[in-house]
Amino acid sequence: MTGKTHFEADEWSALVDAPIAAATAVITASPGGTLRETLSLARGYQQARDTRPVGLLRELLQSAPSVTPAQIQTQPDARGAAVTALRRAMGILGSKAEPEEIEDYRGFVRWLAEAVANAHKEGSFLGLGGRRVSDAEQDALDAIDAALAAG
Repeated sequence: MTGKTHFEADEWSALVDAPIAAATAVITASPGGTLRETLSLARGYQQARDTRPVGLLRELLQSAPSVTPAQIQTQPDARGAAVTALRRAMGILGSKAEPEEIEDYRGFVRWLAEAVANAHKEGSFLGLGGRRVSDAEQDALDAIDAALAAG
């Protein structure tokens, strides 16, 4: 089983930061809902911890960074940053982690990004109408999927 001690400090930081980068790409893809989507990011980490993950994912979730809506709004190219971060993380995992751990990480990142995308109805007025996932958010999810598959 692979753990935090198997990674250099910068590698571990990359693994911890990549899920946040993916969620940020989704949050910034469409205007509106930033607060709700940011809160869903925090809830997502708590829900993932509550599932009692094991091994690498458990250690990763214990190292979850904090993020605020103000930090998210200052991201100039969140999708590009997320793709770069995810490719790097998948490369690191590919060289050091077990296949099951890589799949757990990939599944967590995808699940988290999807949860964030579904946290706010896009294009609604007073909660009426709208869609769960906007086209721009779907594009961000597709870019995340491609980056996760590259590793």
